[in-house]
Amino acid sequence: MVQGSGPLGLFAVAKAVTMGPRRVIVVGAPADRLALARRWGAAEAIDITEVPDAADRTECVMGLTGGLGADVVVEMSGAPAAFTEGMAMLRRGGRYLLVGQISPAQVTFNPALAVMKQASIVGVFSGAIEHYARALQFMEAHHERFDWTEMITSSRPLTEINDAMDAMRGHREIKPALTMVE
Repeated sequence: MVQGSGPLGLFAVAKAVTMGPRRVIVVGAPADRLALARRWGAAEAIDITEVPDAADRTECVMGLTGGLGADVVVEMSGAPAAFTEGMAMLRRGGRYLLVGQISPAQVTFNPALAVMKQASIVGVFSGAIEHYARALQFMEAHHERFDWTEMITSSRPLTEINDAMDAMRGHREIKPALTMVE
């Protein structure tokens, strides 16, 4: 399961579907990003605007997994509350990969849940140059399966970088490309 449908979440969906799990579930918004996740192979997409309550989303995931929960949860949303929600969606013995959690915001979490689920939790901050090289190799190897340009939602001059960042943060764009030419 992938939490978040931004550029990193979409890349995680692509990576996950190539690894052969029975089903990839993505939880996020807006609808156009979830549609792209489905085109790229996500079997299920849960729109947080249509299912705004975390408990209801957890119930959806539990229903999709036969009541067991997700084997692996990859958190890419950056929403502080996603951690607690993702842990509730994780199956016993599952693995939780935290990537998007860089906010200083605190969340309430009962550590007994990690113990009772025998969960493996791994946090990742950025990557080394070899990780970026492997990502580019992955993109090259799978360019026929995934149209990476679908994530590029506009092209703007570098002078509009602030507007481009605002558009991404406001979920109006997935990934604007910046050019050096006016």
